[in-house]
Amino acid sequence: MAGEASGDRLGGALAEALVRIRPDIQLIGVGGPFMRAAGVELIHDYEKFAVLGLTEVIGRLPFFLRILAEFGRRFRNDPPGLFLPIDFPDFNIRLALRAHEVNVPVLWYVSPQVWAWRAGRVATLARIVDRMVVVFPFETAIYERAGLPVSFVGHPLLERLAVTKSHEAVRRDLGIAEGEQLVALLPGSRRQEIRRILPPLAEAGRLLLAAGIRVVVSRAPSIEPDYFNAVPGGAGSTGLPIWTGDTANLVAAADLAVVASGTATLETGLLGTPAIIVYKMAPLSWQLARRLVRVDHIGLVNIAAGKRIAPELLQEQVTGPNVARLVLEMLNDPDRLAAMRRELAELPARLGGKGASERTARLALDLLDRRG
Repeated sequence: MAGEASGDRLGGALAEALVRIRPDIQLIGVGGPFMRAAGVELIHDYEKFAVLGLTEVIGRLPFFLRILAEFGRRFRNDPPGLFLPIDFPDFNIRLALRAHEVNVPVLWYVSPQVWAWRAGRVATLARIVDRMVVVFPFETAIYERAGLPVSFVGHPLLERLAVTKSHEAVRRDLGIAEGEQLVALLPGSRRQEIRRILPPLAEAGRLLLAAGIRVVVSRAPSIEPDYFNAVPGGAGSTGLPIWTGDTANLVAAADLAVVASGTATLETGLLGTPAIIVYKMAPLSWQLARRLVRVDHIGLVNIAAGKRIAPELLQEQVTGPNVARLVLEMLNDPDRLAAMRRELAELPARLGGKGASERTARLALDLLDRRG
């Protein structure tokens, strides 16, 4: 069960590993194009589940209740050998509870961010999950203290993040000379993120262009071109160039990236590109989150490093002038950029080696075989 784009990627790589090890395995679930391509029979597309923020979920409550009832019936009437939730905790915890109630084993891939907020979920997870699979080493101790079997498998980004075009080739494709500075703008992979974050980033892009900086906006594959181009004040209405290829190639060729908080911040960090992290939610969701979340950083690259490597602009700070001002400040400080690159170079060692999907697949098959 993957409820968003990042989970679909994880699920796709995991499905590939499962099929490679056991070709006759049957995989059914919720996901997107990566999981479908890996052989998963999709009963729902994750796009139906993509909501952002606490207040937005309320409006979709009837839909989520229908899906919970549907899965409850599936678990009772035709129980699978294993339920494998991938992140997406608020919904997956409820599904895992229903699986546990009918003795379907649960292997949870990618821990909920219990170290950031709602630590009380650890006790619930310990009761309904058979094994927790974590991708950050510091998470292991959290579940060991709760008595929940836990395995650190390394971070899956390490096995799939690859640059397939040279720095020179990307710049040539974009018509950017080697002497010009390039900034990549990554406004997110969900519609609600795009609606709030793309307009201020597009405004920043216009200001940077006026200052002689080349700017390219990346459109995630999960966002339809028509929607992306129609966002008021977005890239489609300003003439900014839009990148639709592999984001890793664009980010690796950029001098600096401005990235919406999420998995993309860690991807950018692992590529060694200095970045600014931005995020913006519905006002009420933001006020609730401020009271619930207990972390020093929101960007995964900073959380993984255990310190503030990339600056963060949040909520009302995310304006075109603010973003443009910080971009120019950083581009004009080569020593600061060099120091950031040195810090980022240490990230892969912190996150373990490649092979997270295969290690997770073998844990899943072990649970499946023990069920018999």
